[in-house]
Amino acid sequence: MRDDALTLGALAAGAACVAALAHEAVGHGTACLIEGGRVTLLTATFFGCEGGGVLTDMAGPFGGLTAGLVALLVQNRFRSAAWRYFCAMLAAFSLCWFAGGFVYSPLTGHGDHATVAYQLRAPDIWRVASLITGIVLYGLFQPLMVRGFRRIAAPDDPPGMLSRRVGVGQAAGAVGLGLAGFGYPDSLLLGALQGFLAIGLAAVPMWLAVASVARRRERQGISVARSRSWIVSMTALWIAFVAIQGTNLLGGG
Repeated sequence: MRDDALTLGALAAGAACVAALAHEAVGHGTACLIEGGRVTLLTATFFGCEGGGVLTDMAGPFGGLTAGLVALLVQNRFRSAAWRYFCAMLAAFSLCWFAGGFVYSPLTGHGDHATVAYQLRAPDIWRVASLITGIVLYGLFQPLMVRGFRRIAAPDDPPGMLSRRVGVGQAAGAVGLGLAGFGYPDSLLLGALQGFLAIGLAAVPMWLAVASVARRRERQGISVARSRSWIVSMTALWIAFVAIQGTNLLGGG
């Protein structure tokens, strides 16, 4: 049985929204309030806090990491193929986003880790340390992503089916978050690019896990069939995400 691409895309776009919500709103936003700060910017991939400190800057990545780990913990509790797929993509997006931040910041001088380094007046060696940490994390996360993808790979999948299943999800997640990024007030194109890269580029190493699962016989998943309820609910989630977080509606200006 073949997957329904529209349902896969809707699920993955919803997973990308949840990953961004966990990182920006829950992670950064909660820490900002705890530190007594005021949220001044909250979009798909950008956050600003007046009065926030190191805790606020680091809470975003760890909020996303938590979302990814929780998704893996609960994935096997669901019998639904759609739920398992949603959890697998949420875990992969979140874990790769977390690891990717350690690579992105030293290379560009921007991002959460760069901001923390500047606040702490860290010596320039932080760039090397951060880059190495990111690469190591990508490696450490491979077994976790293998576990998630193994639960969405069906025993009777023809060659290439898992790659198609994940590829549709990554494309939908990257496009979905990229479109949501147009709400960044300082630069629509920069916001869209950041949203796209958070899934489209940062999650590329997850394909090592996909390749690993494709070589294994132990698989626990089934195909994802067309589901109108999932398509509608995930579309509604994406629209709500764009309207509220994507447009900086909750930012203080």
